[in-house]
Amino acid sequence: MAFYRIATMAGSVACALIALAQAAAAVQSNAENLASNLSVTLQLGKNFGHDKVCPMADWGFCFTLNLILDYNGSEDYLDSGFKIYFSSIRRLLQVETDSFGFEHVVGDLTYIMPTFSFNGFKANSQITIPMVLEYWSTQETDMMPRWFVVDERDKSSAVIPNTDTENLRDFVVPYTSTVRTTNDVNKPASTENRYLANKSLRVVSASDRIVPKPFRTVVSPNAQSFRISSVSLSGADSLSQLQDGVSELMSKLGIETTDYGGHPIALTLGGSLPGDIAGVDEAYIMDVKSIGTTIIATDAAGLFNGLMSFLGLLDVNDMTIKEVTVQDKPRFPYRGHQIDAARNFRSKETVLKTLDVMALYKMNVLHFALTNDEGWRLEIPGLDELTDVGSKRCFDPNEETCLLTQLGSGPDAGEKQFYSRQDYIDILKYADARNVQIIPEFNMPAHARAAVVAMEARAKNGDATYRLTDPEDETYLLTVQFYDRTSIINPCLDSSVEFVKKLVREVKQMHTEAGVSLDSYHFGGDEAKNILLKYDNYPSELKQRPFSKSPACEAKAQADPSFNIEKIANYWAGVVGKILAEEGINEMVAWQDGLTGTTKGDYTTPSVAVNLWDTIFWGATDTLVRESEAGFDLILSNPDFTYFDFPYEINVEERGYYWASRANSMYKVFTFAPENLPQNAETALNIQGNPYSVTTPEKPAPVIRGMQGQTWSETIRTDAQYDEMTFPRAVAIAERAWHRANWELDWSSGV
Repeated sequence: MAFYRIATMAGSVACALIALAQAAAAVQSNAENLASNLSVTLQLGKNFGHDKVCPMADWGFCFTLNLILDYNGSEDYLDSGFKIYFSSIRRLLQVETDSFGFEHVVGDLTYIMPTFSFNGFKANSQITIPMVLEYWSTQETDMMPRWFVVDERDKSSAVIPNTDTENLRDFVVPYTSTVRTTNDVNKPASTENRYLANKSLRVVSASDRIVPKPFRTVVSPNAQSFRISSVSLSGADSLSQLQDGVSELMSKLGIETTDYGGHPIALTLGGSLPGDIAGVDEAYIMDVKSIGTTIIATDAAGLFNGLMSFLGLLDVNDMTIKEVTVQDKPRFPYRGHQIDAARNFRSKETVLKTLDVMALYKMNVLHFALTNDEGWRLEIPGLDELTDVGSKRCFDPNEETCLLTQLGSGPDAGEKQFYSRQDYIDILKYADARNVQIIPEFNMPAHARAAVVAMEARAKNGDATYRLTDPEDETYLLTVQFYDRTSIINPCLDSSVEFVKKLVREVKQMHTEAGVSLDSYHFGGDEAKNILLKYDNYPSELKQRPFSKSPACEAKAQADPSFNIEKIANYWAGVVGKILAEEGINEMVAWQDGLTGTTKGDYTTPSVAVNLWDTIFWGATDTLVRESEAGFDLILSNPDFTYFDFPYEINVEERGYYWASRANSMYKVFTFAPENLPQNAETALNIQGNPYSVTTPEKPAPVIRGMQGQTWSETIRTDAQYDEMTFPRAVAIAERAWHRANWELDWSSGV
């Protein structure tokens, strides 16, 4: 009987719990009630040839788009206390209906809301809302996912289900045209032009398998291929910390490292090299024979590179290697790749995988962009808000718990996304074991909204020690990504300086604990401006210089006549550079526009380098010469060849932005001539698809430190998308950064 009563009670409790769960499921928030019955369809209209006049758009360019809302409820929905939020990388200029209005919030976040003319959603009905937006749209990935409803009554939010997807055609009508303007003559990808572009491809011989191509390769007529499953390294201690990286990379390729019995590889540090590669850091010679392999170099990095070339010879299909002699040296000392983990987060696993690939292809610098307007991605002890608030996006209008959602992340992007202090130390060690230097970037003074908002949340809780914005500042501005003044660190506050000091000290300490010195620090520096200054039809009260109405900056200008409100990026570079020098950090790096108008002598670090990111058809050659004459080390990051967030081909389904190039195919990246920028005009078209020419300045050829590929992540929301956009284009960067092709021409002044 007792057992029966217990079982009966258990059954009753279970039934009660089920009933409670069903009741909870039946109670939807106001936002869920509407969102669950809505679906969104976006239908592109025309980029030109329409009757719209857009005086508030840049150069008057605008396009039309239909927003179609299908209401699938069985009863009329008459409430009007809701808003529909969405991310739009194009500014919404007009909504051509009396039933809805719109408002820009911040960044790419905009909403539409019912007006007094809204008569509700009729059961099983459809509403079409014609829209006009700035510029044009030729890629379906211009449309961001995760539209959501916010109800003003219970403050609830809910994603519209058919937009909660990475398959954009779930809510975007397939585009039919890739033409931006009437002057656009770019040819869309087709079966024919794909064939023509790829018909010259060939299968290379085993001796040509090493990528990037060595300086010199000699294959004997009697060269044999031999099978390999394990290696025995002698002299491995010469690799120092690189030894672990070598063993791990070999293991991932199916090669075991053993003390005895494997294919013998003898490593010699300090031997003599042939004259045309002697004296070059990271150079090596390698002689591969079936009975054993020898690698000689004058530094550990050279030995490591030789081993990567050995792995490059491996045919993983049958685990064979062919005998060959290699004499090799790098073209540039800087062979880089950039990861933007700020706009959309990249997992630690993806970063480590990227470092593996970089090592195999002899890339030696990871430019790690850890902060931007849309996210702060590194734990900083003592500044918890940077990750508690700044690493998470959600719908919090007051931004006290998170940043407002951006880039299609929806009203609740889930858990905080950042690298813990230990994660970063792990990444540093992993990179160091693979001959990769990590240069962290903490973007400022602009593109700093995640930090500004996070420190403002801290100030609201009573600690303004590291506050980054002047609460009395009334400056109106609009940044390139449509943010307000909270996107830019106020350079006139002592608390802003204290923030940078704290940040630099903490990051340096992480490097120290990892046993990896912090030699270079990237402070960003780009795009600290109000874009409305270039628009003719905006009232003068909206055309304000950043911080021109900040009392703190007004006081600073009075106290310090050298302070120039029109050159805040230059000023802030000086502030950051001084802090870096005080901390013993050798080099400050910046995007080139952050230092424009200054020289190396204006800064206190021993070395100053710039990423050159002008397009070649918009004057990159002249910028290169100017920055070289200013004394800056030069790292090429030209977007029309090295941006991996651009499409591979001109195709409406291809992912990416296209403001500087309609497409960056792997072949185009491969054909980049870094030491003679004008030559690239012979192999590429401008943004409109037309040939162009560049005259080489009557100046000596600038010395290039190196080059890197950039994977900005505005449209790259997942790690899988990152892999697709980065590889194989990163391999083409590795090729050009290591090897000068025989078709590259010398710099010819005046030509």
